[in-house]
Amino acid sequence: MTRSNFRRPIPIILIALLFFLFALGVGRLIADSNKTPPLFTPAERPAAAVDRRPADAVVRETFVAVDPRILQTAAPGGLNLVLFDEINLNVAHRRTDRFPDGGYVWVGAVAGREHSEVSFSVQGEILAGTIHLGDKLYRVQPVDGR
Repeated sequence: MTRSNFRRPIPIILIALLFFLFALGVGRLIADSNKTPPLFTPAERPAAAVDRRPADAVVRETFVAVDPRILQTAAPGGLNLVLFDEINLNVAHRRTDRFPDGGYVWVGAVAGREHSEVSFSVQGEILAGTIHLGDKLYRVQPVDGR
């Protein structure tokens, strides 16, 4: 064999490698475009926050900023909710009940969890809701009207 026979496979390998890298990059762009931004983002405790916990209840709390518009634009794959560092939930949308005044209730269920329901009531920029996971209940409530 001559040297020229060994040089021909190199361009084909380079073309195949470039095609693979291009396809990988486009795939990631498509995957990233299908992700829904988070509904909750961490926030500091507002100065106006009032402790409304019953004295005998065991409650964990965290403060978050909420963007209710995310519920209307959630990707088909679901909504990701991070309640606490160790509680990260993927919620599948079931239905939205709309009201004449512009408010709505967004209802879903936690993927892979029996006996779960997620319900968010939205009026304007105000969101309140509940997350039921078996025998556990998480409440989302506005602080000082926000």
